[in-house]
Amino acid sequence: MRRVVRARMGSADSEDVVQDILISLHASRHSFEPERPFLPWLMAIIRFGIADHLSKRTRTQRLETAYAEVIEPSIPPLFDHRLEAREFVRKGLARLPASQRMALELTKLRQLSLEEASVESGMSISALKVAAHRGLRALQTKWAISGMVTRNRTSAWNLSFRVSP
Repeated sequence: MRRVVRARMGSADSEDVVQDILISLHASRHSFEPERPFLPWLMAIIRFGIADHLSKRTRTQRLETAYAEVIEPSIPPLFDHRLEAREFVRKGLARLPASQRMALELTKLRQLSLEEASVESGMSISALKVAAHRGLRALQTKWAISGMVTRNRTSAWNLSFRVSP
């Protein structure tokens, strides 16, 4: 059996294929009919075992090639997007009124609680919520006009900012 496998596919994976064929032979021993010749039955199992192995190897090589050619080059470096996003947000915040900019910087960028942001800004919690909400709406509207943010049918904005409760 080893000789047949090596002759048909080389010696690279021949031992693995022989082991797979032996397992297949054991699993299909019930299909052998003693009145029929043994060698054609065995050769059919060997032929199918080699074909199975070659198709698995080809499929694996195809997937590896597809991954290498398609997916890896299309993944941009993360730091480029982060730097672009920071610059985009910084420019947007610079255009807001001072109270809205301060509310967003404290609650969203520095992630202070509403109580902490209220103490630091001198604004009441409700005024801080209103300023943060208005600032977000202003940014979303400006970004929607520029095509950076889209709005869906439920009027939710496709943006990751959220005002804290």
